[in-house]
Amino acid sequence: LAVLVQISGINTIVDYAPKIFLAAGVEIKNALLQTSLIGLINFIFTFIAILFIDKVGRRSLYLIGSTGMVITLVLLAISFYLKAEGIFTLISILLFIAFFASCIGPVFWTLVSEIFPNRIRGKAVAFATFTNWIFNFLVVLLFPHFLASVGGVVTFLFLALMSFLQLLFTYRYLPETKGKSLEEIEK
Repeated sequence: LAVLVQISGINTIVDYAPKIFLAAGVEIKNALLQTSLIGLINFIFTFIAILFIDKVGRRSLYLIGSTGMVITLVLLAISFYLKAEGIFTLISILLFIAFFASCIGPVFWTLVSEIFPNRIRGKAVAFATFTNWIFNFLVVLLFPHFLASVGGVVTFLFLALMSFLQLLFTYRYLPETKGKSLEEIEK
């Protein structure tokens, strides 16, 4: 999960939003304004996760978020392919951020603190955090190269594929931890 949460593209979108908008043909003044909207959507939708994490469940939110991320990244790739208006790119990115912030981001950190047995929890959470940051570094380092060399279509389809792998991994391996004590989860 720590690898997939990064390879699905969240920090590439957040960190390189102006560059993505410019590559999509948006003027610089509009690109910077639209980047502000990303932060606002991220902030607002994080509270949605807080409201629903114990009602809907961690696994369900992860499945919903991953599915939404796949769809919105494919839409973003289509936007680049069709050289669509900037508004289509903006909507695709804002929906991607909404799915991530309301489902994946907060749920990932909740799961990391719950799924490990008590005897190794500290070291396991530290390792998951370390892995998350290493892959954040690699993805953010490599994204501009990929965007410049293979273009937006291939780059965002690759991120969509990684989000799809996150969806499959979640469906196959992630247990639901909603309403369970740490001792029940450990069993």
